[in-house]
Amino acid sequence: MNSTAKLNWQRILVVIPPERLDAKRPADSPLIERALRVARQAAAGVELFTVCHENSLEQKLFAGDAEVEQRRQELADTAVTRLDEIGLAFKSAGLSVKTEALWHADATDAILHKVATAAPDLVMAESQEHNYILGISANTDWTLVRHSSSPVWFVSPKVAAMSSAMTAIGSSDADDEIVAAHDYHVFEVADQLTKALEMPNTVVHAYQVPVGVRSYVGYAPYMGPMTAYPAADKSRQSERRREAAIEHGRMVRKFADHFDLDADDIELVQGLPADVLPSTARKLGVELVIMGARNLSRWQRVTQAVAAEPVLAEAECDVLFVKDPTGAEVPKLQEQPVEGAAEFDVEAAVLDPRRVFGTPAKILEADHLSAAMQKRLLTLWRQDIVAEQAAVNEGIPAVGRSEPDGIRELDALLEKLEQRRDDDQSVAELLARSRAMVTV
Repeated sequence: MNSTAKLNWQRILVVIPPERLDAKRPADSPLIERALRVARQAAAGVELFTVCHENSLEQKLFAGDAEVEQRRQELADTAVTRLDEIGLAFKSAGLSVKTEALWHADATDAILHKVATAAPDLVMAESQEHNYILGISANTDWTLVRHSSSPVWFVSPKVAAMSSAMTAIGSSDADDEIVAAHDYHVFEVADQLTKALEMPNTVVHAYQVPVGVRSYVGYAPYMGPMTAYPAADKSRQSERRREAAIEHGRMVRKFADHFDLDADDIELVQGLPADVLPSTARKLGVELVIMGARNLSRWQRVTQAVAAEPVLAEAECDVLFVKDPTGAEVPKLQEQPVEGAAEFDVEAAVLDPRRVFGTPAKILEADHLSAAMQKRLLTLWRQDIVAEQAAVNEGIPAVGRSEPDGIRELDALLEKLEQRRDDDQSVAELLARSRAMVTV
């Protein structure tokens, strides 16, 4: 059954990791599949974006300025051609697609600058594996979480497809509100998304009891008598517990009533979100966690209780952070980016490879194209010649130049391409066996 729910996202920025643009790797990935699914449902325009970087080209120590600039330009040109190739899947779905590839010394700043200037409704990126150590370490993922002005969806390469989600509400700080105002916005986005994608959505309320209260009856498994107060204050303990439980229940039910939910269906988990959300996601078997994230500085990440970074590090699924744009940073780029320019129009090449390349051999010379795309172009060229020869045999005058030897040449090139792929695979297998022997 097709859902009638529509997403309000009109512009989606998909940040492609540069390592995914290797011509020897397949263009499809969970990130592309997920972006295509969401963009189709939202009928959104898509921009594919990447930032290339090589440490050897960061400083011009061992080569002249012209040589370094040329190499930077080549990297960006190759990357944007590969983005154009990936973009064909979106165009085939009737979606508008733009591509941009930059070379820049600081990929994180370049991505944040792009988000701030393009102002997309959603940013989608591939999550990387990171260990979380008290906010001390930094990486592109966590910086994007904290400083992006748009919602950020991190796609896990380990998750092939999505079928269910959970939305986390509740503060990461014991002294904050039980259910914050931003939680309402988070659920509104989550509810719209999961209905549009026809996925069940479980609301999970992770909470920390007030300072000085170990637990209380009613909204968590009772963990025994509290020790925060001396024995003489037992009456105060009991009163504090009762007041907290009443207020907690009132806030959760207020949230449930606002969205016409059954409060009993809200999963209640006691503990800091950073500690309990990843395990709850595993227990529920969801492929997507939706939660809020604050804009925090590096110092605040170290000194305050945070949930976004540890959840992204520990959850074995996608994570969508719904942002409050207040306080988002727009970095000033210290160096002018080098923008890539495709050597040819990939879409035009698919429509008429002969007009774009001139000779079949030039397709194999375009080594920045994937082997799959090279095979596709050669096959299309061959099909055109076969169709023209069939038309001539039926008495229809030939249009354009005749290619009597074209099919033999194309068959030879297709065979050469297949042999090259087999050779690459053999080398890859040899390297894999070598690494295995080294690690034994």
